[in-house]
Amino acid sequence: MEISTESTLLAGAAQLANLAIPSRSTMPTLTAMLLAADQNGLTLSGTDLDISIQIHLPLLPQTVTDERAGIRLYQPGKAMVPAQTFVDLLRRLPATIVRLHTSDNETTHLQAGRTQAQLRGFDPQSYPALPTFPSHVDFQINADLLSSLIRHSIYAVAHDELRPMLTGLYFAAKDGQLTVIATDSHRLVRLTAALDTPVSFPGLVLPARSLQELDRALDAQEQVEVAFVHNQVLFQTPRFLFSSRLLDGQYPDTSRIVPTAYPTYVVVDANEMGAALERVILIARENTNQVVRLHIAPEQLRLSAVSPTLGQVEEELLPLQFEGQPLDLACNAHYLAEALRNTTAEEVRISLTGPESPFVLTAGEVTQADAVHLVLPVRIY
Repeated sequence: MEISTESTLLAGAAQLANLAIPSRSTMPTLTAMLLAADQNGLTLSGTDLDISIQIHLPLLPQTVTDERAGIRLYQPGKAMVPAQTFVDLLRRLPATIVRLHTSDNETTHLQAGRTQAQLRGFDPQSYPALPTFPSHVDFQINADLLSSLIRHSIYAVAHDELRPMLTGLYFAAKDGQLTVIATDSHRLVRLTAALDTPVSFPGLVLPARSLQELDRALDAQEQVEVAFVHNQVLFQTPRFLFSSRLLDGQYPDTSRIVPTAYPTYVVVDANEMGAALERVILIARENTNQVVRLHIAPEQLRLSAVSPTLGQVEEELLPLQFEGQPLDLACNAHYLAEALRNTTAEEVRISLTGPESPFVLTAGEVTQADAVHLVLPVRIY
């Protein structure tokens, strides 16, 4: 194999491929990055056997001399390089032309200006088989929308491996309506979004860690093709192919957890409530369950917390709207703060059915159900 390209272009691609590569493994080949050059360009691949990322850099036409836009191919072939060393070396190079070539199955030579390096890897034939995108596409989604769905729901997944299904995000679609759900049994997020085609598929659970790495690779302007194959999901754009295993099991039925009617609701300024809640958390974080108390009434929304060692704090907010009866309840301050941050609205509506029932945060200006953040209250005796 022999290719040349611009150092920053190659470094960016290598960093993305490295997202799937473990720093340590009982299989040494998994700590390496596979480089494959052919008439289509250069593909940099990494995998830990649960997820894989294949980053594609296109071949430059003969008429193009600017190597910042792609790969110049001199000899097709494959190489395996130590991933982290390769990434660190490229990151420390100035903007210059990098030339890579192999002298045998396990040695890759790098030349960039006055820098020369030899990287010892493995025989590329020993690299695990990588998935290919199937002939069918289950649905397409804009990368910006997919990224938003991931970022505004992933905070609610569980981190307890004893409940593996709750460590992932639940995806389902019906007649072109995509639903994403996350819950750790103390809080829940349900997001919905319209797809471009009337696609339907049953619920599937994707590991949160996989989606975090996918989110890092997404470019907001891209269109993403998604396909489900056996126990895997694949995401493809012109730049990369990302695959992840699906979680195997039954996701809990959450359809009856979110109330359908709320006799009481209050609308407040999201920024004001967020700032007040951050101050209350300074006291609440010293308590078991980080309890914050809420008094909701027509004339005020009061947040308070008490600590035997630190003291107490109280914040008052003026409601923008109120309907129903006054209520007092308590909840985990951290859960409330994360739900509030992820409503991404200037005004937030808090809808309640009672002091011991789950309450819901949504965008305040409408009653739409496209973003529902639910928090379970804490009982105070």
